[in-house]
Amino acid sequence: MSEQKKTPLADFIEGILEGGVGQSLLDFIDYCQSKKMPIRLSSGYLWSVFFKGKRVASIEITVKGNRRGQYTHQDNSWIIHVCYLDVESLAFEEYAKTERLTEIVWANIGYCKRCLKSCVSAVEPGLDRKIAGRMFHQVGVCGDIKFKNPDSAAMDCVKKLMDLRKNHIIAESVKK
Repeated sequence: MSEQKKTPLADFIEGILEGGVGQSLLDFIDYCQSKKMPIRLSSGYLWSVFFKGKRVASIEITVKGNRRGQYTHQDNSWIIHVCYLDVESLAFEEYAKTERLTEIVWANIGYCKRCLKSCVSAVEPGLDRKIAGRMFHQVGVCGDIKFKNPDSAAMDCVKKLMDLRKNHIIAESVKK
């Protein structure tokens, strides 16, 4: 971690995420701190990123062998999901095209892994969703776009999607 102070999330991942995977999350923590977006523990292995008191993203730390519903994690990793984006809207589709995010978004669809009780009992898990102009089947209800151990291109995409979410938060506060 750079000159930023150590955070609870940075302490939490010590010994779980190592090498480049751990460093990419530490770099993301630094980014969030520099943008005044606190990261707080939500529950267990789930953390939330906030902007002006509203959730912008969720970070899940996965540990090999841990179970979530019927799914068992295959490795130690981190997954980030930008929250509350209207991914089925024409505005999102246009934003993704303009910012050249479409292919990266499509490569990171969060398919249902039956990790929630409602999905375990479903005949067909997940939802059919049109995301950035393309139809996807069995998309998870717990996150339509998820970036697992994001590389630099995926991190750039995450940051742009977070900027979009932050702009929505600012616009909502202006309306009030």
